[in-house]
Amino acid sequence: MDRNKIGKVVLAYKQGGSGLFTRDQVTKLQSMLGLDDYETASEIASFITSVLGSVDYHIEARKKIPRDGDEQERLRDIAKLARKLHRLLAKEPALQSLLSRPKGPRGGRGLTLDEIAEIGRRPKELLLNLEILAEQSTRQAKDDAEFARVRTLLPNVTTKDPEGQIATRMLWPHLFDIWTDIGKRKLAKTPNGPVHRFIALVHEVGDLPEPKASTIGNAIDRRNGVAPKPRKARPRRGGR
Repeated sequence: MDRNKIGKVVLAYKQGGSGLFTRDQVTKLQSMLGLDDYETASEIASFITSVLGSVDYHIEARKKIPRDGDEQERLRDIAKLARKLHRLLAKEPALQSLLSRPKGPRGGRGLTLDEIAEIGRRPKELLLNLEILAEQSTRQAKDDAEFARVRTLLPNVTTKDPEGQIATRMLWPHLFDIWTDIGKRKLAKTPNGPVHRFIALVHEVGDLPEPKASTIGNAIDRRNGVAPKPRKARPRRGGR
């Protein structure tokens, strides 16, 4: 979803109505869910729009960090440099002189008490901030959950097809609830069946990748508590 459409999401949610859905799309939604009136379908469309806005927010956050490993390595470098700079500055006897720009002649006027206090405070604050910088950089480089939390990343979302993964985890549970609770219909895994077409419609509205039937089937199994089938072991090449 591009930046212009993100703005439309926010505006549509504030103004109410059907959100990003066109009138034709709301009519399709009404038919898919078996609803008696257009107004209810419009309200559901508005709710789905708000969820799409949240989905897009997390997708954009993921795009800013294409590779977690590279970002965490950079954090380790930051921590290393912060500790080294702390050691060097802690040994500098005239550290306060390094934290202020040269000034012109004062014309005989001495320093005020506030200026004296500021001179003494700057070195302490700098050293403390370097300690915090090293600690937090190290922590986020090691703790995947903390790394994801502060960057608004969903945990365990890989950089391959982040749009599909985030939609599956953030959007589909709401769509399944709408289908079963409001539409009063059973979740079926039929390829290109009613559930598939319903999810595809919402993906079309949100400019998301077209959903795969196999992914929908796996998501329905997880919702129903069905354990995934074990993968078949590949035969070894060159073995007897």
